[in-house]
Amino acid sequence: SKVGEYVILDSLGFKIPDSYFTSIKYLEKNYSEVVELLGKTFILKDDLGRKGRNNFLITNISEFKAACKLAKEQKIHLIAQKVIPNDGDYRLLLFGKSSKLVIEWTRTNNDSHLNKTLQGAIAKIVDENVIPSNIIELSIEAIEEMDLKIAGVDLIQDKYTGEWYCLEIN
Repeated sequence: SKVGEYVILDSLGFKIPDSYFTSIKYLEKNYSEVVELLGKTFILKDDLGRKGRNNFLITNISEFKAACKLAKEQKIHLIAQKVIPNDGDYRLLLFGKSSKLVIEWTRTNNDSHLNKTLQGAIAKIVDENVIPSNIIELSIEAIEEMDLKIAGVDLIQDKYTGEWYCLEIN
């Protein structure tokens, strides 16, 4: 799960977006607490979600309640996360410790906060030097900790601060 990954990533010193996780019955009652921690606009996403499914940009209590209702109906767990301002994100593909490939997704749909091709983003292979070496080293350490040999590490860079965050590892 993403929550399990975040515990490992945080213990290694990887930045993850500020997150809030609890059972859905408590989450749906704590809109004010989530807003206080993460701001008025935040992400709610499925803890086990893939390809942008069940990933919502929340800007008001009505959207929050609708996402929580859907989560209860589908029996999924949601993570609330701070929005990291960005124009796209990266997937660092690691094959063992040395082989690397970097894919950059650039969002083209301004009606969505998602950066994946299924949501209209453009993907292209870019030079691995766009990602700082310390972030690559942390990614390698993280997949070793998770006992993975081949993995995609999803990274995002805050377009205002330049800080790098890990969104998940596949």
